[in-house]
Amino acid sequence: MKKLFICLIVCMGCFLNPAQAQNDSIPLLEKKLATLKNKPRVDVLNQLAQAYKIKEVLDKAKSYAKEAEQLAKSLGYKAGIAESYHQQGALLAIQKKYKESIVKFDKSFQLFEELKLAKKAATLLKKLGGAYFYNQEMAKATVYVKQAEKRFQKLNEPEELVEIQLHLGILYNQQGKLDLALENYQKVKKWYQKKQDTKSVANIMVNISEVYFKQKDLKNTINALYYSYQLFTKLEMVPQRVTIAERLGYSYRLAEKHDSSAYYLQQALNLRPDTPTHAQARASLYKQLSGAYYYQKKFTKAIDCNLRVIKHLESLPDNKEASELLMDEYVNVGILYKTIGEYDKSLESYNKGLELRKKHNKTKDISYILVNMGEVYLAQKNYSESLKSFSQSLKMKEAKKDTARMLAVLGHLNDLYRAMKDYRRTGGIMEKMYKLRQESSKFKLTEENKREFFKELSMVYYKAENFEKVYFYQSKLLTLYKGEADERLKAQSLFNLGMCSEKLQRRSEAIDYYQKSYKILKKLDDKEAMAQVAYNMASSYNELKNYMKAIEQLKNTLAIREELQQKKMIIVISNDIAQLYIQQKKYKEAIPYLKKADEYVEKPAQEVAILERLTLCHVKLEDHNKALEYAQELIKLKPKKDSYRNNEGLILIKQKKYKEAIGSMSKAIELGTDPNYYFTRANLYLQTGQPTKAVEDYNACLDKVGNSAILYSARAYAYVKANQLDKAETDLKKATELDQTLAMLQFSRAAYFMAKNQPDKAIDSLERAVKQGFKEKEKITTEKLFAPLKDKEKFKKLMRELGS
Repeated sequence: MKKLFICLIVCMGCFLNPAQAQNDSIPLLEKKLATLKNKPRVDVLNQLAQAYKIKEVLDKAKSYAKEAEQLAKSLGYKAGIAESYHQQGALLAIQKKYKESIVKFDKSFQLFEELKLAKKAATLLKKLGGAYFYNQEMAKATVYVKQAEKRFQKLNEPEELVEIQLHLGILYNQQGKLDLALENYQKVKKWYQKKQDTKSVANIMVNISEVYFKQKDLKNTINALYYSYQLFTKLEMVPQRVTIAERLGYSYRLAEKHDSSAYYLQQALNLRPDTPTHAQARASLYKQLSGAYYYQKKFTKAIDCNLRVIKHLESLPDNKEASELLMDEYVNVGILYKTIGEYDKSLESYNKGLELRKKHNKTKDISYILVNMGEVYLAQKNYSESLKSFSQSLKMKEAKKDTARMLAVLGHLNDLYRAMKDYRRTGGIMEKMYKLRQESSKFKLTEENKREFFKELSMVYYKAENFEKVYFYQSKLLTLYKGEADERLKAQSLFNLGMCSEKLQRRSEAIDYYQKSYKILKKLDDKEAMAQVAYNMASSYNELKNYMKAIEQLKNTLAIREELQQKKMIIVISNDIAQLYIQQKKYKEAIPYLKKADEYVEKPAQEVAILERLTLCHVKLEDHNKALEYAQELIKLKPKKDSYRNNEGLILIKQKKYKEAIGSMSKAIELGTDPNYYFTRANLYLQTGQPTKAVEDYNACLDKVGNSAILYSARAYAYVKANQLDKAETDLKKATELDQTLAMLQFSRAAYFMAKNQPDKAIDSLERAVKQGFKEKEKITTEKLFAPLKDKEKFKKLMRELGS
């Protein structure tokens, strides 16, 4: 809030401002001076110093002050010396020579103190505080102003005292002692209110708002600014209203109240004249207003504001600063146009920004705009732009038929697409390179080179998931393998062809290739490879939903792995067999293989995975006691694993041990960050008749995930149960805005209507809930709020539709 500091600096100026001028004019004082000697002459010299100081004729003022000092010293006139030091100190302060002014003020104070001129001494303490303030010595400034405060309190000088309190507020604010600053400002405000000084009250409220802002208390910041705004409105002080309206707009933006922010920024615009003098300020307001509209998702209005900013910037002289601002605004408008789907206008704005960046050689910024433009081209499905640079280079080399350079550029494109992980285009580039080599006697590939090239090309297309191409090149590789020496390579290609066929959904063909590969490998007695091929065959059978064949191949693989004593693979395959049984919901059959895997487990992490599946199997078999036993074993192995506490809680819910389940979920919340834990515990709190605690958990959940229709719907239901219907209504509105098709929303709405004694609306909501997928009949029938509906025919019909 930079502009608030301006008010504070103005207020501090009164520390060092000269005292009110004497009634006598300068000519009268100078005429009078000619007739005086001794002490009266000293007094008039000091008065003239002060008068010229007020008129800002500093040389004259200094001359008179020095003459007063010399004469007073010759006369031993201490009061005159003190006043001359006072005037000299003030002159030095005006010239921003604060260290020198401090010396003079201190000498003046010491003499006034010695002479027991209490008010003069108190005034000099205040001036010392001001000089230290401007010399950035806040602690010392505070000490002197506090001393001045005590002196003026003793002298019963309320006008001086309120000024001192204002100074203290400023000093404390500058030092970050915000509570003390606020305390003093409030005293000043009270004084101004008592004096019915409306303008001063309005100004001090600005200072108060600054303190609240630093305390990050946006509510009170806004309240203080609003009060100030009202007072300035009453006083018809337009410039101040403009400033405060802008500050209110800024503060409301920080408070994420964008409607209010836009309102006050618009007020500031309405008050600020549409003249060349105010063009810069109006542009700044339009810039802020654009942000307010953006956060309200009023993108068209935001664009209009940004275009006004652009119009202003375009009217300025062509200089670096204006150009940099303008290029940023073009980008902002481009982003906004992209947001509302006006892609041509977006590109037009981006291009204007791009041209300015090129003009000012903003290489990094050019890259940024190109990224944004790329996003627009992507939205338009214009994919060619990203290839422009290399494509143009390649075209030039092709025109010259420079094969070596063409291959070099293609190599760069190959590297680019690999870095982008665009393997499909990488494959295309490699194919082009292959064609060039085949057409050139100089760069033609040997048979051995072809093998390696086809292997690499196959790998690239495999990464691109272009399995037809992989199939094509693996088939070409097969023709290159000849004789017994290549049998192993042939088996590998057959295996790869099997994988391609599998990826191409040709499962039977894949199995045929795997069987051919397996036959060669068996002849070679390569058990490791045999096990891998059998494993892949199992995968194909699984995809064909021939689960028994899949299990048969896995068991074949398992036997080989056991023969080879490959413990890790035994664990993996046993788990896979168990998973297939689980997939078929044959949980009893899965358990022995999980236990076999457990026999070979050496690492706790592997045992954990097995115990997780064992837990699942016993849950599915509704053997909740055994499931709970495994779940608790998992907790022992990993006591800090939040998901295991969650699983324990879910099993306890199955056992309808809700209180114990709450304990488990509480532990899960303590250990983890998953918002679902709060959601589950909230439901348990509702189940056990603790809606207030449920609300707390839904609040925590919302804090983590942000806006969520299901959470607002669930919390609305909890509010209904807690008899907080206004809050429930608010949540129902929020949920409706996010997703009005949500079944839980309709259920919560039905509960709300019953709490409001509106049964017909409740039944309508229940019907919508069921229509939108709500299946929890028990939740409806056990809800006490719905008890009055049980005898209604529509309710009975609805329950029949839900079934048993």
